[in-house]
Amino acid sequence: MAAMKSSTTMFMIMFIVASMQMHSSMAQTRHVVGDTLGWTIPPNGAATYTTWASQQTFNVGDSLFFNFTTGFHDYHKQRTAHAPSPIPSPPPPPAPPPSR
Repeated sequence: MAAMKSSTTMFMIMFIVASMQMHSSMAQTRHVVGDTLGWTIPPNGAATYTTWASQQTFNVGDSLFFNFTTGFHDYHKQRTAHAPSPIPSPPPPPAPPPSR
C-alpha cells in the first residue's frame, strides 16, 4: 500500500512538472511588431502592419515588442481594463415594422 501511494505521488509530481514545462514552451511568444522593419512609418502605410498581423498567430500570454528609435517615436502603455474593445460592437437590429 505504501509503495502504491509513493508511486502515485511520484506520478502526480512528474505530471505537474511536465505540464508546467509544456505550458511554458507553448505560451508567451514575443512578437516583434513589423519584424525587421520595426515600428516606424512604413512605405505602404498601415497596410504593412495589417499584413504583418495577418501572418502571425497570437495566443494568450504572448507579448508585442515595438522596436523603434528612441526620441523619434514614442509609446503609451494602455491598461487593458480601460481600453476600448478592439472589436466594434455590431449595430442594433432594425426595428420591426409597425403592426397594422
